[in-house]
Amino acid sequence: MTVNIEQLPQQIRDDVEDQSLDILQQIQQHIVVIGGWAVRSYTAKSLEHARYTLDVDAVATPKNIKIVNDLLVKENLMFSEEKDWGIQFYKPYRPSSKVSCTPSFFKDIQIRIEISPPRIHEMDAVHYFEFDLEKTTKKIVVSHGKHRPVQATVPEIEYLAANKLGLPADYKNRYDAAVLLTGSNFCKIIEIIKKTDNWEKIVLRHLPKFIGRTNDRGDIAHILLRQANISIPKYLTQLRAVQQKLEE
Repeated sequence: MTVNIEQLPQQIRDDVEDQSLDILQQIQQHIVVIGGWAVRSYTAKSLEHARYTLDVDAVATPKNIKIVNDLLVKENLMFSEEKDWGIQFYKPYRPSSKVSCTPSFFKDIQIRIEISPPRIHEMDAVHYFEFDLEKTTKKIVVSHGKHRPVQATVPEIEYLAANKLGLPADYKNRYDAAVLLTGSNFCKIIEIIKKTDNWEKIVLRHLPKFIGRTNDRGDIAHILLRQANISIPKYLTQLRAVQQKLEE
């Protein structure tokens, strides 16, 4: 069952992030972090309005994937599921002693850990996005909760933005794309999209949904962006500019 972390009580959200970041801390030296935690590393100064995240998504070399797999297998609460594209683990969330809540608030929450090679294939197994393991930087990742900051290796911001624009148009990807576009070099994003397989076709396929859904005032991403004081009209203009450049 998929849980929308934004709809959980804040105390649980903070605790989930602490536990997720604890997992990240254990494996961070072997991976390049992507997904929500990587986006967070670029928004640490505005943590008050950063969206919550619970999963650990990353890419790594085959050698390091094996190292991470062995590390996670040693964790008693980890459940491993073999995948053709990499490794996937789940850790059921269990509230820490500082959290008081009824089981109904946390029984379906699972922290997911997914580590894949740098070349990430779409479900059709034809198209892919590839992160350049040489185009990375060290950043500090901060939790909403009490966990101490963790230093992690993350892709350059333009790679994260280019990847996000081709992902399904759920609220998390649309929110993250807005945050990343704010601090990115527009021309470099276009360059990365165009040089990465047929990623531009994937981006062009998803952009209409990015634009339409984010323009809905009742949409979660729309609400979170307004709370973060990110200009939605400007974001929509940026998305249309991406669309125009890729269609040229």
